[in-house]
Amino acid sequence: MALIQHANLKPWAAITGPRRAILHPDLEHRNDEDPDKRWVLAKSVHALHVWEPDLPLGQDPDARYTDADAEAYARRALMPATEFRAGAHLPDDQLAACLRVPAEKIADRRAELTAAPDRPRSGRLCAELEPGPGRHVAQPSNGRKHRQRTRRTARR
Repeated sequence: MALIQHANLKPWAAITGPRRAILHPDLEHRNDEDPDKRWVLAKSVHALHVWEPDLPLGQDPDARYTDADAEAYARRALMPATEFRAGAHLPDDQLAACLRVPAEKIADRRAELTAAPDRPRSGRLCAELEPGPGRHVAQPSNGRKHRQRTRRTARR
């Protein structure tokens, strides 16, 4: 179980387990376009990805969730580089309103994109799969399907 923290929602903003996330009552009643609610939901999605059903025995998913990783995931998901760069000339509060994210997160995304403007995002690729009919070698992995394909390939 991961406790997701955000802003002034104490002691937690959401609780995420293996299959679902429970939002803090203050967030639950907000509009779905609320920047804080969207931010916490994005962090919850990251936490749900950490709780993969295929974890090896003895591996604790709580040890794999870090708030820094969840923040980075939320920045990439809610502030895609192309959209962010298109509005980068705007002041932080206006850009935050356009992207529907908390205004205090804009500075982090600016710094992130300035530090590595063209660096590809890390992630697994299906490059180890043999090219064949209907397969593309360098497609981004979508988790479960990637693992199923690699298991089928390994059995052959």
